[in-house]
Amino acid sequence: MKGIPKVLNVIMSVVVLILLVIIFNQNRNQTTQDVKVESLVNQNEGLLVQIENLQKENKEVNNQAQELSYIRPEFLQGEWDKIILETYDEEVVIDSKAVIEAFRNQFGGTRQTDSPYPSGYPIEFTFHIYSGDQKYTFISLENDFFMNAEMDTFYRSEKDYTQLAKAFLSKPIDYLDENLFSKLYHSGMIVGEKEFPFPVLDSFRIKGIASSFASIKKEEMNSQPIVEDYIEKFIFYYYGDKYYMTLYDEYINVSDEQSTIDLWYKTPQDGNFSILAVLSAG
Repeated sequence: MKGIPKVLNVIMSVVVLILLVIIFNQNRNQTTQDVKVESLVNQNEGLLVQIENLQKENKEVNNQAQELSYIRPEFLQGEWDKIILETYDEEVVIDSKAVIEAFRNQFGGTRQTDSPYPSGYPIEFTFHIYSGDQKYTFISLENDFFMNAEMDTFYRSEKDYTQLAKAFLSKPIDYLDENLFSKLYHSGMIVGEKEFPFPVLDSFRIKGIASSFASIKKEEMNSQPIVEDYIEKFIFYYYGDKYYMTLYDEYINVSDEQSTIDLWYKTPQDGNFSILAVLSAG
């Protein structure tokens, strides 16, 4: 029995030794893991700093690019004296200050851009802008794009600048069979005489007036009524032709420059004012 305590001591010693080895290994593994974790944390912090720096650089680059894109092109910086619209067989000179200003406003938001076409350039017409001793020549492309005469710089307008060409250049053969309403609807420009004595090139307004005229309740008359002074008179410019819409209290007269059209309609008074409201709306 005396030998048993010695055996127990040996066993206890072995157990203690094993425990010490296990604890040592655990501590060593924990230390290694701690080192790895600390290294990963440091790496992550470094990456976060790099990401933040890259985001700042990207923001600065975007701001610079945006500032550059919003620089007004040279041809918009001076006053315009004259505009010439040109096709292969026609040239129209525009020297009315009011029309020039309306045309200029169509280039609000113009930005220089890349070529919109991989190859080839669908050309509609050429327009020349005269400003002091400078002449700027541009070629009209599709979808509000245009390019300079050297064909190396491209632009795009936020508005439809081709409205002026629809107003003054001769109508293409494709439009010869259009009815009267369609011609009013697709006119390039309108000008009022009393309340709205200025050129309007906004196709939304022009189409709105034509649509209001088509939709209001009216009755075509066989003869001209006895009328007093008119409320407003609009001239519709459609591919070189002019059409007139004269609004009275209870009548509308539609005619053309050649006196081949002279239509009279009886209307409710509020119908005519609904036409005027198209231009009055904000």
